[in-house]
This record gives sequence, C-alpha cells and structure tokens, in this order.
Amino acid sequence: MPLKLNFLLGTKAQFIKTIPVINESIARGYEVSLYDLNQHAKTSKHLLKKIDKGYSYFSLTKNQDDLGTYSDLIKWFFYIIFNFLLIKKLKFKNEVCIVHGDTLSTILGAFIARKGRGTLVLLEAGHPVPGILQHFPESIIRYITAKISKILIANGKDQVNQLNNWKVKGKIIEISTNSILDSFKKVNLHNQKLSNKVTVAVHRNENLNNKKRMEMLTKTILDASSDFDITWYLHIPTKNKLKKYKLIDKLKNANVNLKELIEYDKFINELHNSDFVITDGGSLVEECQMLGVPTLVWRNEHLDQNHLFEKGKNLYLSNYDQNDIKFFLSNYKNFDIKINVDFKTSPSKEIVDALNDWLSFKIVYVLGTKAQFIKCKHILENLISKNIKIIILDTGQHKEFTTKELGESGLIYEYINISKNKTNVSSVSAMIVWFLKIVFSLKNKHPLGNISFCLVHGDTVSTFVGLLYAKYNRYKTVHLESGYKSFNLFKPFPEEIIRNIVTKYSDFLIVDGKTQLNNVAKYKDKKKIIEIPRNTIIDSLKEFNFKDPVDVKNNLIVTVHRTENIYNKKKILLLIELLKEIQIKYSFDKINWFCHDVTLNALRKYELEELVKKNNIEVKNLTTHNSFVKELRSSKLVITDGGSIAEECYILGLNTIIWRDVVENEEYLNEHVILSKYNFETIFMFLNAMKNRRNIFKNFDSPSEQLVDQLVEYL
Repeated sequence: MPLKLNFLLGTKAQFIKTIPVINESIARGYEVSLYDLNQHAKTSKHLLKKIDKGYSYFSLTKNQDDLGTYSDLIKWFFYIIFNFLLIKKLKFKNEVCIVHGDTLSTILGAFIARKGRGTLVLLEAGHPVPGILQHFPESIIRYITAKISKILIANGKDQVNQLNNWKVKGKIIEISTNSILDSFKKVNLHNQKLSNKVTVAVHRNENLNNKKRMEMLTKTILDASSDFDITWYLHIPTKNKLKKYKLIDKLKNANVNLKELIEYDKFINELHNSDFVITDGGSLVEECQMLGVPTLVWRNEHLDQNHLFEKGKNLYLSNYDQNDIKFFLSNYKNFDIKINVDFKTSPSKEIVDALNDWLSFKIVYVLGTKAQFIKCKHILENLISKNIKIIILDTGQHKEFTTKELGESGLIYEYINISKNKTNVSSVSAMIVWFLKIVFSLKNKHPLGNISFCLVHGDTVSTFVGLLYAKYNRYKTVHLESGYKSFNLFKPFPEEIIRNIVTKYSDFLIVDGKTQLNNVAKYKDKKKIIEIPRNTIIDSLKEFNFKDPVDVKNNLIVTVHRTENIYNKKKILLLIELLKEIQIKYSFDKINWFCHDVTLNALRKYELEELVKKNNIEVKNLTTHNSFVKELRSSKLVITDGGSIAEECYILGLNTIIWRDVVENEEYLNEHVILSKYNFETIFMFLNAMKNRRNIFKNFDSPSEQLVDQLVEYL
C-alpha cells in the first residue's frame, strides 16, 4: 500500500464531493494529506470541519478569500505555477494524488502531482462535452486531465464512453453515481417550506461572459419577482458581472434578495424549501435532482450530465429561449417530481474500494510456455498466500497447454489474454506474425495498478515479450533462471540471445546455483541478485509421492523441440538413425516420441513421419505435466533436448541423453545425464555403462518459498 493518498483541491464543489472520499480513506487506514489550492478559500473553509480527524493539511497559498476577478485568478494561477511547477516540487513518488472535476484547481493539481511523480487519479472523469472548446475552460481541462491521469473514476456509462472516445491511456473505473450523494445524505433536511420561494445560483463563464444571457436572466427574475420571493446567492464573479452590466440595481429595486454564498447544509435546505430553483451549476443540478425540486437549468444543453435529465423529471433546460422559460414558470408545479434515490449506495466507498484494489500489491506474471508455468506455479501460490494479487498475462505461445495447466492449478488470479491465439504457435512464420502482433498490442495496454514487479522466466520469445511489456509500463522486471549460459550466442538460438538481453535489462536476477551466480556477478552493483539453492522445478516434483514404488517398463521416451534440432533435417535423420540402432541393440518394448506441434510439423515438412513409424516409433501428443512425469518415471531411458525435462530427469535419477552439443547449465550432468554432442560413440558408451536409476530427490526446502520471502522482504 502506498504511503499516502494526497488530495489536491481548490473549489467549494470539489470539497463537497471529495470529503466523503477523504473520510472513507481515513477510515480504511490510509495516510491522507490535503493540499488546498485556495481557489475558493472563504467558502471552502467551513467544509474542513466535515473532515474526520487523522489527516494532514497544507495550504499552497496565503489566499483567504474566494477568487472573484480575472486579475485575481491570473495572479493566483501563475503564483501556483511559479512556486510549485517551476521553483518548488512537491514529492509524491509511490504515492497517489487525487484531483476532481474540471476547474483550474483540477488542472493545476494534476500538473503538480505529475511533476512530483505521483500516480494521478481523476474523480468525476469523462463527463461528455459537446466540444473541447465549448464550456471554456472546463471542457478542455476535463480532456487534458483525463489524458494524463493514471486512474479515471467515471460515474456512469456516458462518462465511460466519453473516456473511451478520447482514447485515454489510464485505467477507467466505473462507479454507480456521483460522490455528492454521500455529502447530500449527511444533510439534515428541515421542512420549512414557505410559499412562493425561489432560489437562484448562476456562475458559469458561458453565462457570465454573455451580456445578453445575463440580461435575459435578470428579466426572467424581475418578471417573476412580483409573484415570488427570490433569493440569488451570488458567487463573487457573478456579482462583479451584474455590476459591470448595470443589472444589480435593477434587481435590488425589485426586492430580489442578493446574498453571499452560505454553508453547504444551510444552502441545501434553502433548495429543499424552494418552489423552484434557477441554476447553471453542475453540482447544484445533481442536488436538485435528489431533492426533486423543480429546476430551470440556465443552459442550452447539459451533455455532461445527460443521465440526470433521463432520471430527473424535475429538471428543465431553458435553452435561453423565452417560450421555454415561460413554459417552465407557468408549469413549474408539474416538475415537482421526487425520484427514487438509492441512498444505500455509497459512491465514496466504491471509489475507495476501487483505489484499494488498485493499490494492493500485485505482480504481473508473463506466461507463454508450458515449462514456464510448471516452474512458476508454486511461486505464484506463495505470492497469493502473502496476499499479493496475481495478474497472469498470457502471450498464447503454448495456448492449449497453458490453458489446461491453469485450469488444474487452483490458483486465484486476474487473467489478461494479449493474444487471440486459440492454439499453440507451431511454426516460424506463425511465431513471427504472433510476435509482431503482440509487440504492437503491448503499447496499447492499460496500466494494471500498483504493480510490484513483472515476473518473467527463462529464455523463450514470451520471456522477451514480458521484458518489453514491463519496460513499456515502467514495471520492475524479475528474471527467474538468470545466469544460465551456453557461451555461444547462436546455440541455442534464439534462446541464448533472449536470455542475455533479459538478464541485462531486468531489475532482479534470480539464480539457482553458484555457476549462475558467477555468471551474473558483473551486475551485482547495478541489480538486485537473489540466490536460491535449487531450481523451482523441485516444487513441482514435490507434488508426487516418490515413496511409492514405480513399475519401470522397458520403454524409451523421446522429446525434442529446439530450433537447432527440428529445423535441421540432418539432425532429425540422425536422431531417427540413433533410435533405430538403439532399438536393435537394446530391444526396448516401446519407443514413445512425444511431439510438440513444431516437431510434428517438421517431420511432415521433411516427409519423415512415415520413416519414424516404420522404425516402430510411436508418435504421441504432449500431455499434462503430471501425466508426463509419470511417463518419465516409468521409463528406462530418456532422450531430450529440453532444459526443464533434463533438470527433472537429473532430480529423478533417470538415465538421460541430452540431444544437443551445448547446455546452459552443466550442473545437472552426471553419470546418469550426459550431453550427447550428437556423437554416437559417446552415446553408446553411456548406454553400455548405463546404471540403475537412483533417486536424489529428497524433501528439499522449497526454492519458490525462499524466493517469495526475499521478494516480499524487499517490497
């Protein structure tokens, strides 16, 4: 969990809508700091009393009053920029910074947060707008802030759609409704309704800066003043504009009650006890909707809150049209319609729930091949046991196999499929197309939250994809099985190249032996190196009961899939010849060749499938890991080019021939496991001296558990 949640607020409406979120955050145990930009210093001051104890308050200016003139706004705006963007820098690294809405305080708070390297969260994101330059500057502020935010809280489908249309890069989180509901619920409503009472509050720039609209509004109020007791609560800019347009005296002469803004609870009661309300305020419209009070919205469109007009039958747009205005004034009683507000809903709790989920420690595990999952499964189990959430990013390289293994794993995880593959990638051409599609799609992935690290394994193309994904999203990379080296860049190809690249650019290097540790020694001052005593495949083998006796059959198992073997016809023919001679000399009952898709494709490409069958070699499809291990244990001899299988055979004490000329780890070579180097003399010397199997498997400590302990300690 990050050290702090930092709220950067400046206007009255922002405080009203955000205080419930602040209080919920404090209740959840977050360390909360409030940075006040003081755009509405005077009217927001009393709202601070509504914040629960247990937060830190910082005022970014010495301003004591609401900013009511353009000159004051400009001075304040550049003061903030100069002091907190150019001179000072608030530090928010690894902390969350929350801004709200579409005001100047929003955009300033957002840039301050980004400058301080905080994770930016935008509340009330994505209210639809007719155009970026309409409702200036609110619309453009809303757009810019949405584009630079990491997390966007949207309170409705319209908002989500707007954000998608803007192609925002941040994580979109939809909640049920606006957080103002939580502030509204705490107001103690008093039924003191007087006859013919009207409340007015207008402050938007598109109205204040349009003399004709202000004259029309004034005329509307003057016409109604003979029948209604009208109170107009004046924002400072509104008051200044009425003076400028010489309208204020006309209102006073008509006994229109012109008042300064009052405290939130009192104002809500004023609305509640009104016959109708005239306003252009976004928050006010929401509150009037909840109250069910008839409301003339002094605007010609309200796209940013269409959902209110769908539900709130008490709301009516003026359209700045005399006929519409007269219609409302003559029929306002017909708009006295209460709506069914779900007061059991708590949008503030929804927001903090979403943030809590986002902020929880998570790791991204990049899954591509069957062997990768087998070796990492128990790491994931141990991470989950530490309350760390798992996100599996599936590249689809071995789609069929990994789907089966995942289905049987019992793991709890979030799953992201970045490939449309339904089957395994089984050819070079398919792999090239798959890789290019994956790499292109990585740039478009949304961030996933408080990612502690991205775990990649081994030396496959999926390993490289995982590194790219981590770098695109600026996640730390943990490379499992670092330090394995053949010291020949093209043997095996492309594995050796991939492993070197991933080792070089990862942040954590996990090594499982002294040889591997020595091979990464040059990185010790630049990276975190974690040594575990053995390969994590130990943990997968511990699932088997090795105390039970094994019925060893006179069978030979073959499995090859590496590029240097299957795309070399001579080596495949050599292997078939070897199997033929072994069968003649040692009379195995069965030779079972478990074929990867790429291997089977190669046999067919070189028209060797029938030759294999003629030599009494049975071609079999790959099976699950558990089934395959049982096959290994019940067989007399194994021929393989797989690194993971060779390690398993070493641990199980199986007689094994590695069908390669180099290996990345010579520690598992012994009297039972030999490197063939494609040399028949070496192979038959081994076979002639082949000894009874021995089992070196013991109840080893779990390397996966040791690894996770060290990672968690670091976090």
